[in-house]
Amino acid sequence: MKSSANFRVGLFLFMSVVMIVGFIVFILIRKNVFTNHIYFTLSSSTGEGISEGMPLLFSGFEIGKVEKFELDNSGTVLVLIKVPEEHALRINKSSVFTLERPLIGSSRFIVTTPNFNETPADRDYVFETKMVDDINEVIKKLQPMVEKIDEIATNLKTLTDEKSHLNKTLVHVEKITGDLAQKRGIIEMMAGDKAAATQFREGVAHLNNSLGEIETLVSNANKTLVKADDQILGDEGTLSKINLIVEDVNKKMADLDILIASLIKSGENLQEGTKDMDVLRKDLDSIINSVNSMVKDVRSVLPTTQDKEIKLP
Repeated sequence: MKSSANFRVGLFLFMSVVMIVGFIVFILIRKNVFTNHIYFTLSSSTGEGISEGMPLLFSGFEIGKVEKFELDNSGTVLVLIKVPEEHALRINKSSVFTLERPLIGSSRFIVTTPNFNETPADRDYVFETKMVDDINEVIKKLQPMVEKIDEIATNLKTLTDEKSHLNKTLVHVEKITGDLAQKRGIIEMMAGDKAAATQFREGVAHLNNSLGEIETLVSNANKTLVKADDQILGDEGTLSKINLIVEDVNKKMADLDILIASLIKSGENLQEGTKDMDVLRKDLDSIINSVNSMVKDVRSVLPTTQDKEIKLP
């Protein structure tokens, strides 16, 4: 019984050790401890952001880590990257290594291979590293904004200074508003005298009254001109009557011409000429009467009295 219990204890201990060793071996296998590795050397102008154990990504998958990095005699940072042999096939001389320093998250190396048919890289081949520094890019973009903010702050400080033009203007505005609150208006403030402002307002009122009277006079003059136009240029006006009289005179003059011609032809017959002279005299009397009538008509149309003189203010 005692040996059986010892056997069970020994078996338990043995199985426990086997399980522990198996778990450790499994972890080591998962960590590629027993896997052959290929080492690649990268050159970088700076070691900022680089650390041991930094991952190497290919298409988003981690295929290696930074083994170590050091500074050579020329001041270049050499980075040694360890890649399992199964993933090293994806890296050749056409591969491009990029150090990314994102704004959020940790730094990492990213490798891309545009040509998988290129010659594989040996251990002595050194890849140049490209830099993608999001932090520095953001700083570069923010730098002009920071400078503008500084300029704005400087301008605000200048504007708010006691001796600035803005403060002087505000003082003048405050003085003007105070004067407006104490006095009756801008005119009084400009004149500096209440009596002068009152005289100015009275003068403006008197000017308005004078303008009203002038407007009335102009309206009356317009009416008079309209009436005169009707009397002179209307259908029954002076010009129309004068035209009728002139036409009548022209007719009578034409008759007179005919009469004179007839008188000349009949000059041999004195008695007949005497009769024609009587007719001529009657026609001349008729013409004189027509002219006298025309003169009377003109006098009746034209105004014989003048309006009284209108005095303007």
